[in-house]
Order: sequence, then structure tokens, then C-alpha cells
Amino acid sequence: MSTPTIAPPEFRHVRIELIDEPELAMRESMNDERMGDLIASIRRLGLLQPIGLVQVGARFRVSFGHRRFIACRQVPMQAIPSMVFAEGTPDEEAMKVAENEDREEVNAGEAALYLNELLERKCGGDVDRLCDYVKKKRGYVEDRLLLLAGDLEVLQELRARRIRFSVAKELNKVKDTAARRQFLDAAIRGGANGALVRRWREEHELFQSRQAQPASAESEDAKNLAPQPIESVMRCRICNGADDFHEMEVVYQHRSCAKVEQRAFENQPAIGARS
Repeated sequence: MSTPTIAPPEFRHVRIELIDEPELAMRESMNDERMGDLIASIRRLGLLQPIGLVQVGARFRVSFGHRRFIACRQVPMQAIPSMVFAEGTPDEEAMKVAENEDREEVNAGEAALYLNELLERKCGGDVDRLCDYVKKKRGYVEDRLLLLAGDLEVLQELRARRIRFSVAKELNKVKDTAARRQFLDAAIRGGANGALVRRWREEHELFQSRQAQPASAESEDAKNLAPQPIESVMRCRICNGADDFHEMEVVYQHRSCAKVEQRAFENQPAIGARS
């Protein structure tokens, strides 16, 4: 059975008042901050990537690029660069899914190296000039450049897409190298997010601060008191053990469910008491 041939789209600038929303939108919500960034980018540079439209009589319906269409209305633009498909195009929804799902966002680690090259080659080391050069907010630029000043192993794992950007940012805040590497290992194996790594970091820092309190005493031994191993932060939620960190994995569950499981475990007879 032959696959129907889709007529190639026509590139046109379509007046915005002739364009309708998609019949079925793929996105339920849109991030306000990122939408603001997109609107600002369109105002400075124009729309760099056309939207996809399906012609319906004298009007047009958004097929893909819904987010860009909304941003163009808020700029506002009189006409939008568009790829116009003929009415009755059979793969309208497939194009929508492909446009949203098949794109690969620039890795933050790769972006860090790219921005650093621009900083040195084009902007004379001036971060403000770099922000203006790439038309990005200072926070965006600095967050990525700071990756280069952090742990190189963290950067390497980020570039390899084994951890998320939010995880890399939290890991680079961990001052204890041993703890940072252990958190990195756990994040890779368990798929931890930034919020979980932040909790690990804060618990570890809290324990270290408590351990440092005796340092005010005159005893030299107290001043040299070693912090408790990081396993104290990452204990098994069932048995509270931390004998072998590498036997652990990250688990997500509701706190209420964890309490039910804990009670069930506590009501079980000890292993040695089982027949």
C-alpha cells in the first residue's frame, strides 16, 4: 500500500487576523517566563522559524508553531512567516507532534562552551557585551558560564546528557568534593532532579555546620573533627542503613505512601525470626 504524497507547503506571509487557533492544541500550558523571552526575541530579531498553517477556505489554521503564533500576536505582528499546507493535508497532527517532539534543545553544557568562545572572541571578555550580542538575559548567560568554573566532571556528565542542567547547578554548589562526586553518582544512576539534589546538599551542609560547632573549643582534636560521611544524608528510608551507598537507588513516592510502607515493614518479624 503506497503512502500518500503530501503536497509541498508554500512559504507565505499570512495576515495574523486570518489565522485561527489549532483545533486540538498539544500544549496544555506555556511557561510565562519563556514566553516572555520568546516575545522579546521576536521583537529584536523577528520570527526566525516559520509556523505551519493549513488553509481552510479563505482562512488558515495553526498546525505547528502554536507558541510562536501566540507570541506574534502579543508583539504584535501584522503578518507571520508561514509554511502553508493545502486544505485536507492528511498528516496535520503528525506534523504537530514531530515539530514539538523531534527537536533537540541545545545542551546547557554545550551552550556554556559556545558562549565562552563568543565571550573571548567577539566580546573582549565583557559579559554585558555578550548578553547584548546574543540577545539573552544576564541570568541565562551567567548560569551557563558558571558551569565552566565548576566541577569539570559535572560539566562532562551534563554535556553527555546524563544529568539535567538543574542538577549540575546544584552539584556545583556542593563545596565538599567527595560529597559532590557521590551526589553526582547517585543522580546519574537514579535520575535525580535538581530539587532532590538540593535537599541532599542542604542536609549535608546542615550536618557539617553542626559538626563544626565544637571547633570553638580549645581542644585541637575538636578542631580537626572530621565531618560524618555523606552516607549519613543518604540513608535507606526503610532500614535506615547506609552500609553500601552503591546498593541504593533514588525512589520517588508520596510521603503518605512512604509512611504506610514503613509501618508495614516495622510490623514484619525480624529476618532471623522467620521460619
